[in-house]
Amino acid sequence: MLDDLKIQIQTGERHGRRIVRLTGRLNIETVPEFLKVMRGDQSPVVILDFSGLAYIDSAAVGALIQTHVAFQKSGQLLALAGVSQRVEAVLDITHVKKIFRTFPNVATAEEVLG
Repeated sequence: MLDDLKIQIQTGERHGRRIVRLTGRLNIETVPEFLKVMRGDQSPVVILDFSGLAYIDSAAVGALIQTHVAFQKSGQLLALAGVSQRVEAVLDITHVKKIFRTFPNVATAEEVLG
């Protein structure tokens, strides 16, 4: 199905790091599943691995902002890694790219975030 979203959760290389690998499409149909996973995560640092994400829509952008705000309030850090040009274009068009810490890949994100 085109609206499939796979979410894999891994422990990062460093203590307190969680990697959430998204594959498929993050859109109005799959946002509830994404939000359910993100709301349950209490890790100090969560890196969203977008390297397998083919598409996002405005509902996904809203969910990302909602997650970012919730993480800020609870003292957590949210970072994006492996953002494709297509997804980056959506973040640019919606003027939200600047609120997220973005990295070329998960390894770089983990290294920089220490």
